[in-house]
Amino acid sequence: MEKPKINRTLHHIVSRFSNWQAADIETSFRENDIYANQNDWSKFIKTFLMSLGIAFLVSGVIFFFAYNWASLHKFAKLGLVQVLLIAMVSVAVFSNLNQNVKGIILMGAGMLVGALFAVFGQIYQTGANAYDFFFGWTAFIALWVFVSNFGPMWLLFLALINISIWQYFEQVLGHVDEVIMLDLLFVINVLYLILLKVLAHFGKINLVPRWLERVIVLVSISYLTFNLSFQIMDFDSMSYRTFLLGLIALPLGIYYGKREKDTFFIATIGLSIILIFLSLLIKGVFEGGDGLGGFFIISIYVIGSISGLIFSIVNLNKQWHGDEK
Repeated sequence: MEKPKINRTLHHIVSRFSNWQAADIETSFRENDIYANQNDWSKFIKTFLMSLGIAFLVSGVIFFFAYNWASLHKFAKLGLVQVLLIAMVSVAVFSNLNQNVKGIILMGAGMLVGALFAVFGQIYQTGANAYDFFFGWTAFIALWVFVSNFGPMWLLFLALINISIWQYFEQVLGHVDEVIMLDLLFVINVLYLILLKVLAHFGKINLVPRWLERVIVLVSISYLTFNLSFQIMDFDSMSYRTFLLGLIALPLGIYYGKREKDTFFIATIGLSIILIFLSLLIKGVFEGGDGLGGFFIISIYVIGSISGLIFSIVNLNKQWHGDEK
């Protein structure tokens, strides 16, 4: 019968409550593949170099057009991008490469779609706004995103959605209502993450990578934090909708972080709450005209709140990972 493997957390628990020697712990780490071995490093280097090569290829195409734009015929401009695009998609679809390499190649093809639209717009002077450009780019790679089931492609797709919404407010509506736009971006990003988690739960896509989940959470919380802070500093733009979103989303985020035993959620939302109350404190202190005393109060608040947050996270981490004395 094959010997079961234990993870890093169990190693820490056993080593803390036993006389397990450091040399034996290191040996167990290697036997249970907790330390990266030669194959892991080789896979990482290959993936990194492949990603770097695709990024340089896309950048090279863009700079090639920028430098030789005037001397190239319009069919050469369009043809070059289309040939590269077809070649990359063909390799991603019909080759026997592993899924990560195919995903990286398809990611490069997705970037080339944007380059193709940009070249087309410059040649024929379509007069399209940036909103049309990014919305078209988003729509035309949507199928690839779902088919590839590749984390970076999900992130690229979300970035294009965010840019398209921002450009829509600026160019189509003719003005930017920051409060409504930030509310909408926050809701869309949160729903996007929920959709990915639901699809992964039902086996429609792979598990959502932890880094992707954290990036989306960080961006979403940043939208909400900036929006609430902006409204606190300028009461004329206050929106009860934003405060309602905060009252619902922040406690739910803390609950989810505790349920999943993930300190990232606690740290991110805790910092968001600190910044929101900091905006309220700055508003109250400086409107009262107490300059020097206000700086002192704000400094005490920042030091105390950050220290309290760190202390809470350390304690939670100890509780969750059995690291208490």
